[in-house]
Amino acid sequence: MARQQPLDDEIPEARKREAWSLKGPSRIVKILQIGPSRPRALHGYVCQEKVLLGRMPFEIERNLGLKLGYLQSGCGVYALQRLPLTCEYEYELTTAQPGGLAFDSVISNPDYAPGHPFIHQWRLLVDIPAFHLLDLLPGKRYPYLHV
Repeated sequence: MARQQPLDDEIPEARKREAWSLKGPSRIVKILQIGPSRPRALHGYVCQEKVLLGRMPFEIERNLGLKLGYLQSGCGVYALQRLPLTCEYEYELTTAQPGGLAFDSVISNPDYAPGHPFIHQWRLLVDIPAFHLLDLLPGKRYPYLHV
């Protein structure tokens, strides 16, 4: 008969909270290329909006460790309609560790260079409802939004 884990072991996980919100600079966002279609749900890598403030698309591309030229036409920014549950995401360290792993030029994907060491990233494991927040064109800086 398997031994049940004590309730005390589950309390820290239940209390785990990311410093996220649905509005303002702590909101979770996803950056995509500007395109004709706008997704209504998101999965994959996300970050907090505050790391984008005042940045141009080429700076966002570099800081997030995206493919070179991925945001040359600008970027679409998408926000979540609800916060993910703890079972719906994984913390993937900072963008300096592509995919949550230390970058190694021999075995790592060369399309995804290390990003900024202070920008935290998470990976959404499931589709979460989202909405289009804004399109940021080349040469324009990310504004502070009150939405």
